[in-house]
Amino acid sequence: MFSPLLLIVVTVLIGAAQGFDTCQRAINITEWAFSQASANPAAGGLLGQAGQRWAAAQPVTTDQIQYMPQLPWVAFQVEGVLGATDAPGEVFRVLNDLNATDKLGGNLTEMFPPNNFTLAYGLWLDGWTSMADALRERASEMDSSALDALKSDTLSRAAQYDFVGQWAYPVSDEALEAQKNGFESWFEAMKLKEKTVGWSVTKVSIPFSNGTTTVELPGVFVTPDPTKRLPLILMNAGTDYPMEAMWPASGPQFMDAGYSALVFDGPGQGSVKRSDPWMPLVPRWDGVIDTVIDSLESNDEISPYYSPDDVFLFGISLGGYLSGQACSMIEKGRLSGCILTPATTSMVDVYNDRFASTSFVPLSGLPASDLPSGYGDALKDTSSVIEQIIQPLVVDCNGSAEARAVWNDFFSGELSPAGFTTIVYAVIDYLGGGAGFTNSTPEAILEASYDAWGNFFAFVNQNVSNTKTPVLVLSGDEDVVMGGQQMDYWDQLPQDIKRESKLVNFTGASGAALHSQIGAIPVQAEVTIPWIQEKLSDTAGTPVNGVARLALAGVGAAVLLATTV
Repeated sequence: MFSPLLLIVVTVLIGAAQGFDTCQRAINITEWAFSQASANPAAGGLLGQAGQRWAAAQPVTTDQIQYMPQLPWVAFQVEGVLGATDAPGEVFRVLNDLNATDKLGGNLTEMFPPNNFTLAYGLWLDGWTSMADALRERASEMDSSALDALKSDTLSRAAQYDFVGQWAYPVSDEALEAQKNGFESWFEAMKLKEKTVGWSVTKVSIPFSNGTTTVELPGVFVTPDPTKRLPLILMNAGTDYPMEAMWPASGPQFMDAGYSALVFDGPGQGSVKRSDPWMPLVPRWDGVIDTVIDSLESNDEISPYYSPDDVFLFGISLGGYLSGQACSMIEKGRLSGCILTPATTSMVDVYNDRFASTSFVPLSGLPASDLPSGYGDALKDTSSVIEQIIQPLVVDCNGSAEARAVWNDFFSGELSPAGFTTIVYAVIDYLGGGAGFTNSTPEAILEASYDAWGNFFAFVNQNVSNTKTPVLVLSGDEDVVMGGQQMDYWDQLPQDIKRESKLVNFTGASGAALHSQIGAIPVQAEVTIPWIQEKLSDTAGTPVNGVARLALAGVGAAVLLATTV
């Protein structure tokens, strides 16, 4: 009979052997595919032009903006800037300029020319930042206090155009400059609100360590009434949204409702992944939220101005996943509620179901007779490419020199006529590894992409059944980016928490069915504000130095009971 110790040793050895087997198989398949792609680039290669539909910044015509499943990422950004600026004429002017037929010798509504990606990215960036610069110049001439409100609005729009411009090409000097300009314009616009509407706007810096590196997470705390301890909304962005771009995604609505808000860049978000020192996304997000709350509680400039019994976490896009993860792990009572748009149980599944289908082109076009025995299963569809090639290379191979070598060989620009470096830029940025790679060599970018994918697979899947905080789950019928897992999430919630929670699905007829209700934030607020209002404690709204309850007139009057909008 085996002893328990021997059984443990055997189990470990078997696990290690299996990891080696999957690693070596992924290396073998990759080397074989590399040989095929080298011999016939048109037929081979896991990466192709379809991937650029997600990674590339594709200008679109004004009649293509609504509901474009074929261009979801660009549509998401254009819908967002339309909603954030309330100046469609400026947005359409930039789009029309980008679509001019004299740029790149063709119409940019089509796929960017494969051999001109760098130039195309530059045109996209220049188009948006030129509009932002023009707005800043006009704002600089508004030197009368009577023009402060107008100046604030002008600077806010400039910040959003800077963001959209740098979004597509995240690791260039020009993009970093655009992000810097965008934040400065946005913060100046917010500070003007102190004079025009009586807000209080305060920068915060939150030390955070991932165990090896410590960074300062930047944030801005805003309260519409600094005489009262108002409910606090922690606004948790997705990966490609810095705090200034996150703010329009309900910040003004929270102010109108009489809530305070903290918008911040977490690890792998906004400026944190592009600063020095920098930090990528971390696999667990509860530590981030705990650190943020601890920092606010100990900050004498902030803690008197919000109600610690009324702290809500609001996450959009990837932030919905990260916030859901935090809500399933964070101590009971620390948060009064979580708002997730969308709610997601597994980012790996999202990547398989959504991104991989357009980012990777397996060698399925080759005759089955041309595939070595055992390779066809790994190349039969895009999910298999992720599960049997990408994941083993970056996880099971444990960063081995051989795995990195075949990764670099296979995913080099030679294999992708569309220009692989551009999609690598986007992948690194999406996975939180963009810092330090500005104008890097292709070799350094490829090395970074390997590490970034490893970071992606390290994400901890949701333990939804452990959730101890009421949740508002928002989803949309036309969310082609991260939609589809909301029912799985809802079904896994504990019954006692589910009774305090709510699931709302936005249909196409509502106008709010796109990813994270982009372009329809007021419709979203019709659901979020009443739900938050129901959860408030008796201490919400008390004076900073007193205990009287503030009545938020009218905010909670229209409670939505239907689960479909």
